[in-house]
Amino acid sequence: MKENHNIRGSLLVAVIWALVIFGILGAGLFSITSSWLRTAKFLEERVESEFSARAAFNYALAQINNDETVYDTLKEFREVKEKTLGLAGFSYTVTDEESKLNINTASRECLARLQGLDSDTAQKIRESTLRPYDLKEELLFVDGVNREAYDNIKDCITTQGSGAVNINTVSFPVMVALGLSQELAERIVQYRAGADGIEGDEDDGCFENPSSVIETLKDVTGLYGQDESILKVLISQGKLVVSSEYLTLEITTKMPGRETGEYFVTLDNGRIKQWREL
Repeated sequence: MKENHNIRGSLLVAVIWALVIFGILGAGLFSITSSWLRTAKFLEERVESEFSARAAFNYALAQINNDETVYDTLKEFREVKEKTLGLAGFSYTVTDEESKLNINTASRECLARLQGLDSDTAQKIRESTLRPYDLKEELLFVDGVNREAYDNIKDCITTQGSGAVNINTVSFPVMVALGLSQELAERIVQYRAGADGIEGDEDDGCFENPSSVIETLKDVTGLYGQDESILKVLISQGKLVVSSEYLTLEITTKMPGRETGEYFVTLDNGRIKQWREL
């Protein structure tokens, strides 16, 4: 009788150990399966995100190519454009790289006029072994450019383009960096803003070609002495233009209820020059 109890006890222990082992194996299998499923879902989202980003690029390029005007304005670039592709979708904005100062081509004098920089730091930027810069963030590795100085100028600088600046989109600080007086820069901004004083809408003023810039300013805002001379030099050197060839698409890809990716695509005359995913 005692022997039967021992046998049943041993069987019970064996069954318990078997259940424990199967439980451990089940938990491990569940963990592995869950990990595979998460990985598969992540890869599926990455593929869908990449597809959406490529679709956004093609859509934006078609819109840019369909623009028949010979000039580009802030209104064209500030609008957020969105499109749905089944469950996926995207939105994008266009940034005009030629509204900024190219740190690879700008003179020391121009760089030194940017807020937070001085002549010595501007010279170090030009003499750095990092130049030509691929990314503007590389300035943080230049002696004399700390985070505060970089934050002051980051929205005014680029590493793209020939060095020409679009007078229809250029910001006030960049106009001053180019050598225009603050008074003239303010008048240009006011002219572009139109009657309602807001840039980027239907009543904006714009310059349709470089050769008409000086006469237009004389007619609508007044133009005096040194400012006219500086404008003539910039226009004759091809530094002031009215259209933009270097653009950056800021693309956000989406699935229902969430964003799945962020891309920055820089275009040179419609060709991809740089593709970055964050």
